[in-house]
Amino acid sequence: MYNEDLYSFKLKGQLLLLPQAAESMGFDTSEFDVNDLVTFLQSLVSYRRKLLSEISTLGKLLLVMPAANERSFSALKRVKTYLRSSTGDSRLNELMMSHVLKDRTDALAPVDVANDFVGEKENRKQLFGKFSANDIPNSSLFRQRQQKRKVRDKA
Repeated sequence: MYNEDLYSFKLKGQLLLLPQAAESMGFDTSEFDVNDLVTFLQSLVSYRRKLLSEISTLGKLLLVMPAANERSFSALKRVKTYLRSSTGDSRLNELMMSHVLKDRTDALAPVDVANDFVGEKENRKQLFGKFSANDIPNSSLFRQRQQKRKVRDKA
């Protein structure tokens, strides 16, 4: 989730160093929790904190995560309330089916979906014409995101 914030190779090395560094400053590492980590990081002078920069970043993310989750759930609740009040039963059913069958929907080509949509009504055909792969510039980006999500979901 926070891959761009942390460098795993540096973090692994720093996590190996952390118990020794904490013990040298008088911390009991047998029951080292987030509060101890915060206290430990605050007690470090700036150049030592830079040596443990990835752990410092991880600590900040741990402290922010509950608030971020709470805000996400609040936003989700507002969106769901709006959708429930403004979405009909058939639309909700279609959305649920597309979610349940996401392997099939992920396999769909955006160009084919667009052409099927346009082909349903004559006025859409006149307005939009026929789509090609060049008409949807982010289709390769869309496919890359799908592949990354599939890999992430399998892990």
